[in-house]
Amino acid sequence: MGKEKLTYQELLQRSGVFKSYFDKQNIKENQRILILHPLSIDLYAAMLALLAKGCTLVFVEEWAGIKDISTCQQHIKCDVMITNTKIGLVSLLYSSLRKIRKINLSVSGNTEAVHLFPVTPGKEQAAMISFSSGTSSIPKAVIRTHEILHAQFNALKEHIPLKPGEMMCTNFPVVILLNLGLGLSTYLSSSIVFSSLEKTDFDGLYRELMEHSISCLACSPYLVHTLAKTILEKQLAPLALPHIISGGSPFFPVYAKKMYKAFPEAEFRILYGSSEAEPIAFSDGRDVLLNRNKAGLFAGAIDSNTLCKTGSIEAGVFIESEQGAPGEIIVSGDHVVKNYLSSADGLARNKILIDGRLWHRTGDYGYFNEQRELFLTGNLAFSNNALFLFDMEKQLTELEGIEYATMLQEQAYVQKETGANEQFIAEQIKAKFPWVNTVRFMKLPFDKRHHGKIKYRLLCER
Repeated sequence: MGKEKLTYQELLQRSGVFKSYFDKQNIKENQRILILHPLSIDLYAAMLALLAKGCTLVFVEEWAGIKDISTCQQHIKCDVMITNTKIGLVSLLYSSLRKIRKINLSVSGNTEAVHLFPVTPGKEQAAMISFSSGTSSIPKAVIRTHEILHAQFNALKEHIPLKPGEMMCTNFPVVILLNLGLGLSTYLSSSIVFSSLEKTDFDGLYRELMEHSISCLACSPYLVHTLAKTILEKQLAPLALPHIISGGSPFFPVYAKKMYKAFPEAEFRILYGSSEAEPIAFSDGRDVLLNRNKAGLFAGAIDSNTLCKTGSIEAGVFIESEQGAPGEIIVSGDHVVKNYLSSADGLARNKILIDGRLWHRTGDYGYFNEQRELFLTGNLAFSNNALFLFDMEKQLTELEGIEYATMLQEQAYVQKETGANEQFIAEQIKAKFPWVNTVRFMKLPFDKRHHGKIKYRLLCER
């Protein structure tokens, strides 16, 4: 962000400065460090220094509300907070955050760099604690041990088609740590508003991508799709991006159609996963289009590091679905998170033991075809008239004038495009879905992390 540029050697030097600074601040191994600071180069240099000291990073993405963070702190009990002046002042309003020792990243110019000499942590020592998006339940503190973090690195690197020195622009903060491990360059866009993606300056993002030698855009479907829409609607020159990686929320065929027009030279990789299991499955944008008329959303082949089943759980017993029959998606593997912090309830709800192996319940639903390719259906409780939830949304997003939409029971919920005619949209919907008796126009409630997962339970309460 801004115009600052650091080489790996300079980053190592700055991390050494921060390690010296943290030594003077008496930060010790095994302490939990709450990272509540805007994304910046200094923040990543500081995090590398803290990891080298053997600390546990409690990583909070900018979309998280400080009230929720305060509630989590009551359970996590971090020792130190890395913050800036503005967030530090706001945190004083909450008693659990007021008590934490706060350290900013304003290091004096005379602080000398020291060698990092990283400690050798135990495999089960927590390297990072982050939070799930909370769309299927309340947010959980997800523990990534050093062993799991290493396994996730090995699994994810297979899906990064870049070579050392090539540059990626991403809105996934944890991916930046992956890039550092791969020797890639990361461009921090000043146009992406990490705390609220819908406030992103897409014209500015377009200019940044045009002006810099960026090889890969790795962003949530909302960002990539909206950038493509901006290019097409404003008749801007297509972007010559070699690679695009997306994931984190449902990826509809209509997105792929627009993206191939806006980024004609790009290879698309779409990853399906969760906070606890990254990745689970992967697909190519063209395969999403080829499978658009099949039931559900195409998620693709299962990652080689992942064991995946679909089925139902009755009285604590897992019953696997037959081919083509949908069920809850469960996964297992070395890279799958096995525990939550201070949440026995989260562990009981989200984990199941099958024949001595621990499996993670994703809360998502889908089925396998004959080729063992995964299709996502959406929550089966919201299916209607034998149509899966994602099938209804897939068909709704194809209709003229609709930006986003879903259907629950006999009601359609529509976020229309600017200037679109509501009566015309309602007529299209009722012609396609005769059982619909009400079409409600509104700004749909989305998750804050990806701005792509609809909060269905909020709609049910309205």
